Amino acid sequence: MASSDGRQRAKELVEEIAEEHGYVGEETLQHITNPEARRKIETALHKKDVLGGLSIITHLTSINRLAKNLYSSKARFIFQLLQNADDNQYSRAAASGSVPFVSYRVFPDRIIIECNEDGFTHKNLTAICSVGQSSKTGAQGYIGEKGIGFKSIFMVAWKAHIQSEAFSFTLRHKKGESGMGMISPVWEETGEVLESPLTRITLYLHNTENSNAVAETPEAIRTQFDELQETVLLFLKKIRRINVEFYDNNGKQTTSVTHVRTAQFQPDRVKLESIFTTNGRPQKRIKHFHVTRVSATKLEKNDNRTYSEAEEAAKAYSFSEVVVAFPLSEASVPIVEPQEIFAFLPVRPAGFNFIIQADFVTNANRQDIVKDSLRNVGLLHAVGEAFVSAVIQFQAYETLRYRWVQFLPDRQNGSWDPFWLGLVEKITTLLRSAPVFYDHKGFVPRTVKELFRVAYDGLDEHGDPLFDDGNPAQVISLRYSQTELHVLGSYGLRHADHLRIVDWLRADLRNAKSSRMKSPDTPESWHERAANFLDAAFVKKMHRITAELVNLDLIPLEDGSWASASSGPIYFAQVDGLNVPTDVGLRILSRRVTNNQRTLLFKSLGVTTAQLRMVRRQILQSYRTDTHPDFTIEASKDHLKFLYGTENLAGGEFPYEAIAIFNHRGDSQRPSQQIMYLANDDTHGAMEVFKATSPGSNPGDGAIGYNVATVNREYFKDEPAAPKGQTMSWRAWFGKRLGVRTHIDIRFLSGLFSSAFYLAEESQYIQSSRPDKFMGCVVRWYWHSPPCNLVMAKFVAFRLLWFYAEASEGFLLKKLTFRFTG
Repeated sequence: MASSDGRQRAKELVEEIAEEHGYVGEETLQHITNPEARRKIETALHKKDVLGGLSIITHLTSINRLAKNLYSSKARFIFQLLQNADDNQYSRAAASGSVPFVSYRVFPDRIIIECNEDGFTHKNLTAICSVGQSSKTGAQGYIGEKGIGFKSIFMVAWKAHIQSEAFSFTLRHKKGESGMGMISPVWEETGEVLESPLTRITLYLHNTENSNAVAETPEAIRTQFDELQETVLLFLKKIRRINVEFYDNNGKQTTSVTHVRTAQFQPDRVKLESIFTTNGRPQKRIKHFHVTRVSATKLEKNDNRTYSEAEEAAKAYSFSEVVVAFPLSEASVPIVEPQEIFAFLPVRPAGFNFIIQADFVTNANRQDIVKDSLRNVGLLHAVGEAFVSAVIQFQAYETLRYRWVQFLPDRQNGSWDPFWLGLVEKITTLLRSAPVFYDHKGFVPRTVKELFRVAYDGLDEHGDPLFDDGNPAQVISLRYSQTELHVLGSYGLRHADHLRIVDWLRADLRNAKSSRMKSPDTPESWHERAANFLDAAFVKKMHRITAELVNLDLIPLEDGSWASASSGPIYFAQVDGLNVPTDVGLRILSRRVTNNQRTLLFKSLGVTTAQLRMVRRQILQSYRTDTHPDFTIEASKDHLKFLYGTENLAGGEFPYEAIAIFNHRGDSQRPSQQIMYLANDDTHGAMEVFKATSPGSNPGDGAIGYNVATVNREYFKDEPAAPKGQTMSWRAWFGKRLGVRTHIDIRFLSGLFSSAFYLAEESQYIQSSRPDKFMGCVVRWYWHSPPCNLVMAKFVAFRLLWFYAEASEGFLLKKLTFRFTG
């Protein structure tokens, strides 16, 4: 609260300024009682106003020009007052824990403005009562057109009462007057004592009934308040709350809105809360922004401004603050929607998804930016720098580290205005060298020039690159969406072409321990995707790429090794559904390859189906050695299955005499050279007849056993079915083609009619040690022997009778039936 001495001193200062301006107020004129003297003074003052007598005072000539321009100006008095308020000091409010605020109470005939600034001083009074001067740093803020500033209040009001601390004075001006009343204060006593700190300005509005001035109408005033969005708080440095209240003729509040800027933990974050109240019903709206400020330098003058001599000397116009603000959700996720360009107050949208505030030079109606202004071009460069500075700040936020790309202007939009396209290109240039992007492996920011985008067909099922891209990685992070990657493509993000990916593939193949291609743990789904990607080079006839691929070890062989297509012939693992043996001198594709897409790739690389005759020839050739070939029983089984399965297609060639197979002891032998029996459970088969028997009194008991070879039973596990055209079963084929004995051979080792004949050794063993099996073996031998002629039949019958006489087996010869020929 001001003391009486303070108020007296304030009154004296007010009167001194009015006297210096030669201003005689209405109150003074009323005290002149001599009518003639009063008339002469009024006439002189009127002539001074009409003739512009103040022009003789050099430093006041501009007041006439201001008065003339005032009503044609497009300045918004509300924003002028806001800017002035933001330039004030608020140390006393801060000390009391209050936030700086401005409030407007709008009545039909007046507007009451209050602000909790520190209060008017002599310096403030002098500045407000002058033209082209200010106690604030106005050249860097929003001053308005041609230095109108605070005087813009007289666009809507004829009188302004200002009360602050010890000061209480009025300024007056009406259309047609010289304008001296705007700068000549008149002391006004008031009985109301304001709380401190508080400054109140009461604007007494023009009577618009007989006025043609659009700016004076209640509708025009209301429009200005409607333009007062909460976003203005983003640009003000000190004001944190704005309140607007409307009252009717009865003094009853009808509507109100309060905009509050709330402090956040992060200095670059702003929360704006607005409460709209109509007829006592409040509605709340909250907005969040990321705000970045930079200083533009080396700017040209603003053609809409006038500058003081001091500002001209200091080139105060050459630097100005630029603000960019990005709308976010409460969770700090980008809100992507068109935003406006501001020159402190909204101008127009320009196609950007972030707010731009700068001291732009605007056209006469303030609806657009002056495109050819050098100042605006300089500000545009600063906006680009502010955008990239904001992007760098985004890196500290998990929700924005990747999603900020949504704020990027769409360079592919062909409808950009050339002026604003300059900003888009500026952002593009700065971003290309800014480390604000991430690869898919790490957390070290990279430039967009260092990274690549991989098309969908170059990714695995998890979205990772098919092949490792080195360290540091070259592929951009998978956390960018496809839409974001598409946008980044116009900012320098390149697609990784086939050659680059083939380089990654080559590196993968070189390191067998970590190779994804060669690892047995790599899933088939990955191989399918990789094959699809690589085969596309052949389908699209990308000859440079295919020339590289045929020289890489891309083909897995059945023996576990990997080979290139250029290293020699490689064959598919099957011919007509039969496995091609892997150990007969042919390089065979791994049998694990069953996927159709991989098969297509290998066909493109040159893998072919082996010719049937060639495979048979290779198998047979592998047995034509002096020593038995070093095969496993599984390999031997594959050989025989192939020969058996393709015999009907071989054209009658059965040169199997060199083939060796495994016996029951695991040794290999050639059935064509050494007797080998078919292993079966027949009671008169070799395994049963030649085995040792337990001691006893019956015929055949106590036999010591006889060492004969039988075919290893492994050959008869999962016996193949007879293929089309093959008349023999698998077991029959062993006997017919390989020479394996299907029954015991009762052989004689002398001439047929020689008296000195005898049984072969194994036959003698059966006759002597297994007489219980002898006649059964003879019968089976007879039935499986070729038909004999009559002489042979008689001889056999005679010999059988002789042997029968010595045998104890009760076998009736009459059950034998002889076959005769000729």
